[in-house]
Amino acid sequence: MAQELIQPQPELQRQALTLVERAQGIVIADQVTYDGACEFAKGIKELQAKAETHHRPFITHAYAAWKSGLRALASIQDPLIVAETLVKSKIGAFENAQEVLRREEEAREEAESRRAQLERIRAEEEALAVAVEQAEAINAAARRRAEEEQMEAARMAKAQGATPEEIEAILSAPLNVALVEPAPLPVELPRYVPPPRKPPGFERDKGISMRLLWRGEVTNMRELCAAIGRGECSANLVQANMPAINALAKVERDALRVPGLRAVSETNVAIRGGM
Repeated sequence: MAQELIQPQPELQRQALTLVERAQGIVIADQVTYDGACEFAKGIKELQAKAETHHRPFITHAYAAWKSGLRALASIQDPLIVAETLVKSKIGAFENAQEVLRREEEAREEAESRRAQLERIRAEEEALAVAVEQAEAINAAARRRAEEEQMEAARMAKAQGATPEEIEAILSAPLNVALVEPAPLPVELPRYVPPPRKPPGFERDKGISMRLLWRGEVTNMRELCAAIGRGECSANLVQANMPAINALAKVERDALRVPGLRAVSETNVAIRGGM
């Protein structure tokens, strides 16, 4: 039965195709050909009425069955969609909350790790400073002893009758000092290394996946249109409201004065079927 509903009435289809061929050959040049074209147009209306009378009951029946099927499906699907939306929102809220907790714990552990490592760095830098200070004190004492020994050698040389040149040579000779280096630290000074990423605090079901979806929202249509006018964004971000534009054109007609719009008139031919 469904196959029969979609089949056109053969005779009406043949006549319709014939009328298309005849319409292509019509030329209106005078009153006679004009009257003939009008009669031809009335014949088209008559054939349209016959096709409507023949097919409309089948269409109405099929449409009613289609709507009935949609209602039956919706009676099951609608509550399922509501239930799915509710549970998905709760799953998403839970996972988002867990992600917040994970990031907070990760931030806390990272801050603690950073604090501990910086504390260790400060301690080892202080130890290095102490080692440097001790080495400098040892070297200063060694230089003082070497200078005292040099002065003592110059005094002894002078007492033994050394010439001024010999004494000057003793005083200007390089000091015999064995300088020491700061004691090395046990290990090289560390630098901060962030801890590894903390895993989620729950095990996600294998049948559940999460995606971050983005959408746009118009907060101010005037500002958006102004930005399009300034060339800051593409005009395809907005769409003309044609029903409203057409309604305005019907009211304003030739007096329509809106930037970017114009009123366009078209001649519409209405045909009443002949009796």
